[in-house]
Amino acid sequence: MRKRIVSCAMAFLMAFTLMPCSAFAGEASAEGQVESLEAEKPAEDDAFGEGGLDEAFFAEDEDSLIGTLEADEESAAFAVSAVTGIYLDQTHGNDANDGLTKDTAVRTLEKANELANANGTRDIFLASVYQVTGTENWDLGGKTIHRYKLGGYMIELKDASASLTLKDVVIDGAEYSVAAENAAETDSIIKAASGGTIELKSGAILENNKAAQFGSGILAINGVEITMED
Repeated sequence: MRKRIVSCAMAFLMAFTLMPCSAFAGEASAEGQVESLEAEKPAEDDAFGEGGLDEAFFAEDEDSLIGTLEADEESAAFAVSAVTGIYLDQTHGNDANDGLTKDTAVRTLEKANELANANGTRDIFLASVYQVTGTENWDLGGKTIHRYKLGGYMIELKDASASLTLKDVVIDGAEYSVAAENAAETDSIIKAASGGTIELKSGAILENNKAAQFGSGILAINGVEITMED
C-alpha cells in the first residue's frame, strides 16, 4: 500500500512539472504575493553597469541589432564616398564655399586644390572658362581637371602678359562622365589668341578633347610662346 501511495505522489509531481508555466503565472504564493514567470529586464545596478541595459538594446534581437549596425556602416561608407570631386567656377564661384557641388563651387584653383587634398580626391570639375590674366603655375600633383558642362574653351590667356605653366596636372577635355569617344565636339582646351606664354612641364597632359575646328589641345596665335618639356 505504501509503495502504491509513493508511486501516485511521484506521478502527480511529474505531471505538475510538465504543465505549461503560463497557467500559473498569475497565482498567489503562500505569502500572498503574486508570482510572475515573465522575464524581467536587468536591474539598473546589475552587471551591465550603473546605467543598466539600454531599453532599445534590450528590445533588439541579434539579427535586427546586427542589421542596424551594418546599415550604420553602409551609411558611413556612403558619406565618405559621396565626395567625388571639387567644383571650380571662376565666374560664379566663391572660395568661402565647400566646393562639393556645382552650386557651391569655389572661385580659385588654389582653393580647389586645397579642398581636393582635404577631401581625399584627385578630381576637379571646371564649370566655367578659367581666364589667366597674370602669371600662374599649376602644379597639382597629378590631379585631373575635368570639363564639366562647358562647351567652349576650358582655359583662356587673356592677353600677351598672361603666362601659364602646367606641371603634374591632367586636363581632360571630355565632358565629365561621358566616354572620350562619345564626347561632343567643343573648342580647344587652352585658347591663347592674343599672345602670352605657355609652358608644359613634366606630367602636364592635355587629353580627350575634340575641337570643332582646330587646335584641339591649344589654340595659339598672334605670337604665343609655347615651351614643351619631356
